[in-house]
Amino acid sequence: MNKLSKKTTIIIICLIIAVGIVLDQLTKMFFENLFIQGKLPMYLFADVGFEYRLNYGGAWSIMAELNNRNIIFFVLNLLALPIFIVLMYMGRNKSLFGIFGYASIISGSIGNALDRALGAETFFDGAVRDFLSVGSWFPVFNVADCLLVCGTISVFLALLFLDDDALFRNIKKREVAGNSPDNNSSITIESTDNGTRDTADSQNNGK
Repeated sequence: MNKLSKKTTIIIICLIIAVGIVLDQLTKMFFENLFIQGKLPMYLFADVGFEYRLNYGGAWSIMAELNNRNIIFFVLNLLALPIFIVLMYMGRNKSLFGIFGYASIISGSIGNALDRALGAETFFDGAVRDFLSVGSWFPVFNVADCLLVCGTISVFLALLFLDDDALFRNIKKREVAGNSPDNNSSITIESTDNGTRDTADSQNNGK
């Protein structure tokens, strides 16, 4: 449950969104400049390190070759951001994990949307700048992608375990309620009442 004041919660949400966007854009500009200077790729070990790549698609470059992808990404961003804002508002009194998770998702979405909008020759058709590499087995990504992934994980943890009405918490509550002494005593009382009635009926039948 969110025990912070409304004002404090709003301030932290705004900070997460703003700091995430600024950090994302600054790191993209930094590694873009390194690439222009011919200093990339730069590996810490094996193929883990920094590579500069332009991604015109989504995750794993999906839809990169699709016609009108700019319209699709614009509509997705246009729909997703208000939805996440509404979900964050609806869960404002729940766990901070979920609230800040939504803030991270919003921050990451805006970070990559800025690349598509500001780096475009045509409407919303710019490339997302990626620079973090963890090996050839995984796509190169950026800070905005990290925010999106971490935010999504936080939201799911909140929905499943941490919110007051979380799925698995409700299941546990029902199990505890089913095994509570009150329920057992009511069953015992009901059984006793039934036994008393059965005894009385047999006595009456005997008479």
